[in-house]
Amino acid sequence: GEKEGGGVLISDGVVMAGQFANNRFNEYQELSPGYFIIGLCTKNKEAAGQEAIEHRKLGHHPMVVCSSDWSNLAPGWYVVVYGTLANEDELKLLNGFKFYGGFDYYIKYSGDRKPSI
Repeated sequence: GEKEGGGVLISDGVVMAGQFANNRFNEYQELSPGYFIIGLCTKNKEAAGQEAIEHRKLGHHPMVVCSSDWSNLAPGWYVVVYGTLANEDELKLLNGFKFYGGFDYYIKYSGDRKPSI
């Protein structure tokens, strides 16, 4: 059957955030609100960027976001986000899941994106 909608694609321990449309998986170019899959959280933007680069080499597709841009995240941090889960049902998919490369992650609801000033 045809699958459409947003979510994550998990294959061989690699996670990508994106959208299913026309039986194709298209990566998101920016994150939507939801339950973020977070790896590194740091005050150092360069360290977050380096973490993202290293994990892209493993096949992951992380993005670095500033926590100050999201209503439910503590401000002032650079967060490496590996994907977004839309709801609590999708959280169950990751229970005890180990990503390729063996990095630690945690899940946090992002809240809404704050408007740009």
